[in-house]
Amino acid sequence: MRSMRLISDEAYLHMMKTSPRFWSKSHFKVTNKCDTLLNNMSEAFNSVILESRTKPLVTMLEEIRTYFMERWAKNRMRFENLPDDAVLPNIRKQVEKTSTYTNSWIVRMSDEHIFEVKHVQDPADMFTVNLKDHICSCRRWELSGLPCVHALSCMKSRNFRFEDFIPEYYRKSRYIAVYKPVIYPVNGSNLWARTQYPNVHPPKFRKMPGRPKKKRNLEQGELDGTDRKLRRT
Repeated sequence: MRSMRLISDEAYLHMMKTSPRFWSKSHFKVTNKCDTLLNNMSEAFNSVILESRTKPLVTMLEEIRTYFMERWAKNRMRFENLPDDAVLPNIRKQVEKTSTYTNSWIVRMSDEHIFEVKHVQDPADMFTVNLKDHICSCRRWELSGLPCVHALSCMKSRNFRFEDFIPEYYRKSRYIAVYKPVIYPVNGSNLWARTQYPNVHPPKFRKMPGRPKKKRNLEQGELDGTDRKLRRT
């Protein structure tokens, strides 16, 4: 923040109007075990239902239900061949990729589970690791639940398996529990119960001028970022 203020007082004051717990990892809560601030999940879902959103209400809901029913079934069968306590494949790849950088760190042991880890080229870049409590002073381990490069360096120095330090929510058993509920199929409208009330008809459609809009409205921050990107190009 001091470096930012040297460049722009306006940017510094703008950031300080918002609590650091919303934009700085040093102040994020570690309860949720997630260090991502992106809305990619919402964007992906919006892209899936893009065509369904233009249809009548019942048709839209039926298409979304069918999509979830098939997606849930596929996810339940996705890792059937893995052992119940196995680490999920994507999580394993992520940890193994982080592990490739451990050669750049020097590990010094303080206790059976407590270590000091220093970078080989920058002595000031030094952290403390507690393997028993799953804590590193860089906070990445606490934020994401996955061992950081400093923790992995300590594990290698003691010949520990990183799989023993992966929490349950990154294993097959928890993944299967998430998708265990079944979304059941339903009969077609020909078999629906008839009521004494008249059918609900859609409102009268009035075609608006111009091309139909399908993209969602962007927030102010996204608009600013888009403008800057366009100016750069």
